[in-house]
Amino acid sequence: MSLPAAGLMSGRDGFEVARKYRQLDGLAKNLGTSLGVSFMLLSFMSLFVIPQSNFSNPGLIEPSKFEFISLLE
Repeated sequence: MSLPAAGLMSGRDGFEVARKYRQLDGLAKNLGTSLGVSFMLLSFMSLFVIPQSNFSNPGLIEPSKFEFISLLE
């Protein structure tokens, strides 16, 4: 689903977005996810305002230290 406004919002009708979200969520559940709201979790994990480790385009980040976290150590 395209979210052109900052990767968080759509300019489409809310009912259309809700229908598409339910469709995508159903596909994720069919693939075996045990998460109740998998896409919402992924959306919030990338926000730097949450004071825990977050995923971003460059990788895993520790926001309180503004450092990358190595996954290989």
